[in-house]
Amino acid sequence: MIYFLVAIMALSVGTGNVLLKIGSGKPSLLPFSAFPPVNMFVISGGFFLVLGLVAYLALLQRVPLFVAQSLAVCQFVGVIALSYFFLGEQITARHLLGISVIALGIFIISSPG
Repeated sequence: MIYFLVAIMALSVGTGNVLLKIGSGKPSLLPFSAFPPVNMFVISGGFFLVLGLVAYLALLQRVPLFVAQSLAVCQFVGVIALSYFFLGEQITARHLLGISVIALGIFIISSPG
């Protein structure tokens, strides 16, 4: 259940950030709102960020805070992967090394003992 919550959190926050990025370049639905733009991408992005927050709160009920916060780092990995696939952003060898270090840290902190 813990890893399911982490996956929901990471994917939700990643999706929310991608939608916010897309929406930031689109016109606003409100004529008086220049910044930040209010459009369906931004509204949908906000929904996914709230879903990620709900998953994080559920995670906090199940593990100590330091473990939950360490697992929350998975959000960065989710954002990087989703921005690569949906925004066409580049991932360099340096990024992959950083992701590997993050994954190793998550494994070490979340392992029992």
